[in-house]
Amino acid sequence: MKNFLIIFSIILLKCNFLLANEFIWNKVISSKDGSRDYYFDSKSKRTVGNYNYQWYLSNNIKDVDEEKSNINYATIDCKRNKLQIVLMTSYSEYSGKGKIMSHRLASNEDLIWLEAEEPESVLSFMIKNSCNNISSSISSDEDSIDQDTNKNKNKKKKYKQF
Repeated sequence: MKNFLIIFSIILLKCNFLLANEFIWNKVISSKDGSRDYYFDSKSKRTVGNYNYQWYLSNNIKDVDEEKSNINYATIDCKRNKLQIVLMTSYSEYSGKGKIMSHRLASNEDLIWLEAEEPESVLSFMIKNSCNNISSSISSDEDSIDQDTNKNKNKKKKYKQF
């Protein structure tokens, strides 16, 4: 199990560095006091059953020491209205840029579900946004096959099919 966690964290770490420039951040919400802005990368969202797996960014606007932003990978339980942070990385600059201040994979003890108890909270809004944004998710292989088939029908064919 220990080897699995080490290999998994190395893979996620490398993917995070390789994909950092590929994120397309869409602002979701700001905290009421204006201290943080939250963004989702809808391109990275994956849906499996009632769960969404997605990268999100938070920029620390007020009371900033060294850590100005965080990029986290989260599991979102749409049925139970909960969020769990799996991978956490903090940066010295806004929007996940600059020096990496810390990077860690959540241990078994750290894997806790954050429950959105207040309907107007930032957490509640983030969960609702992720769960209701169906257009950016990949729901099944059949859907992608149907979309590919429709794309091929709309394109002019270069070659005669036999």
